[in-house]
Amino acid sequence: MKNRTYAENIILIGCIAGMLLILPFTIFRFLNGDYLVSLIEGSLMVTMMGIFGYVLKTRKVAGAALLLTALCLLVTVVVVNLKGPAAVYWYYPAALACYCIINVRMASIYNIIGVTLLFPALYTNMPITEMMIVFTTITMLCVFGYSFALQTRNHQTKLTHLAARDALTGAWNRRSLDESLLQKISSKKRNNHQASLLILDLDHFKHINDTYGHGVGDEILKKIADLIRSSIRITDKFYRYGGEEFVIVADSTDLEAASVLAESIRSRVEHSRIFSKEKITISLGIASINQADTAENWLNLADAALYEAKNQGRNMVCMAAAA
Repeated sequence: MKNRTYAENIILIGCIAGMLLILPFTIFRFLNGDYLVSLIEGSLMVTMMGIFGYVLKTRKVAGAALLLTALCLLVTVVVVNLKGPAAVYWYYPAALACYCIINVRMASIYNIIGVTLLFPALYTNMPITEMMIVFTTITMLCVFGYSFALQTRNHQTKLTHLAARDALTGAWNRRSLDESLLQKISSKKRNNHQASLLILDLDHFKHINDTYGHGVGDEILKKIADLIRSSIRITDKFYRYGGEEFVIVADSTDLEAASVLAESIRSRVEHSRIFSKEKITISLGIASINQADTAENWLNLADAALYEAKNQGRNMVCMAAAA
């Protein structure tokens, strides 16, 4: 199950485990003449097989997850109504599986409906004390499942966020940049979406590190990052490209507007008081998405413009040459 998301893996594994666990009981029921229940369980296994194949091929999980959990709970409730309270134990893994496969809100709704449908079968066939124990334990299981799933998803969201950020500056990292550029190129091909790429580099940064130490250099990088974040729109994305280089992806921005933005950032850095002992300046290169056919080409064009700004004396903005 390599290179698949958590949601894909949990559905694929759940389908395989479900089919393997249900199969012996289905065969046993069929051999003992319990054809109706064996048919219901057999239909569930066939559906699980179909869901497995669908997710394996398409990698789409939302609809498959809802269908899988709904069917598992429905079949469990039907079997309990047909076979009596002894089959209620199947509801426990089905209830818990909901919280592993779908979002906690939908899982709770499904379980409320499931427990409501279980009530008639248990009420008429169990002593009230035993029935209360069953419903209490199911409720406890659902509360535990809800809490565990909620915490797991929160932690997963935080880890995903941290994995996409540069630890020092808080900017998005290189991996996030690569994904964003591919999305922008794809959007441009489909909808002719405008965007511009700005690469900026701190001038003489090696001198800062060598003279004052890497600790001072890191503080300057953090201050530069804060200044740039305050200079761009909420729709623009800011990335650390590597070392002292940063990238801005300016959404819905042509080359002329990107040039104005770049000059504004350059001027703010030049006149800032980021470092009291020396003036800090930056050089910038700009390229429009209309000048590139691929993400790599777009990045290379902006990078070439940056080097041109460096070669012309630094502390300036250069645009990529027209194709």
